[in-house]
Amino acid sequence: MSKHFEEMSQLMKFKIVGRNGETKIKEFRSQYEADLYCERLNHERLERLGLIEHLNIPAIEFE
Repeated sequence: MSKHFEEMSQLMKFKIVGRNGETKIKEFRSQYEADLYCERLNHERLERLGLIEHLNIPAIEFE
């Protein structure tokens, strides 16, 4: 088999349904990669809603 064919066979298709009912079909190499993608989408949505803030300061301060 060619290398390109082997790479294509390793991709898995996932159906991602948004909160507004919009559906996307995306390809990922693993369940873990798909989970990270969905987690990032959820995090961005919460930031847009103002429910969480992205802070550029450390959680622990040393004196």
